[in-house]
Amino acid sequence: MEKDILYVGGGDTMRMLETWREHGLDRILHKAWEQGVVLAGLSAGSMCWYEEGVNCDDAGQAKVVQGLGLISGSHSPHYDSEPEYRRGYHELLRSGRIGAGVGVSDGAGIHYIGGKIHRVVSSRREARVYGVEALDGEVAEIEMIPEYLGAL
Repeated sequence: MEKDILYVGGGDTMRMLETWREHGLDRILHKAWEQGVVLAGLSAGSMCWYEEGVNCDDAGQAKVVQGLGLISGSHSPHYDSEPEYRRGYHELLRSGRIGAGVGVSDGAGIHYIGGKIHRVVSSRREARVYGVEALDGEVAEIEMIPEYLGAL
């Protein structure tokens, strides 16, 4: 592949992934990952790289999205800005319908190297990333304070 980076914006995650799979783009993205292309995005475009993600419909109901599986675990965007995402993620975790992962505030980002978190960064001082998992029916969060890179 002759690209250095692929950036995916937000939108309807389920429809996006369905379309990618229908047209074979999922296989192209896997190949890009294997070749070291930087894969980035926000909202749906950040969730798509994980095994699973949290998607909330217009009624605020959380659903599990099956991602591309390039990064282990699950992901929820809008973790601090849209309450239904945090609430829905917690419900899915408690019920065992989704595995442990990360909740990401708007303005925060996670830099992975080799599938492991290398660095957590933000463009907003108050942005956070949370490691999230269910333990004995309760949800535990581990707050990660990002390195503030300045306003963009």
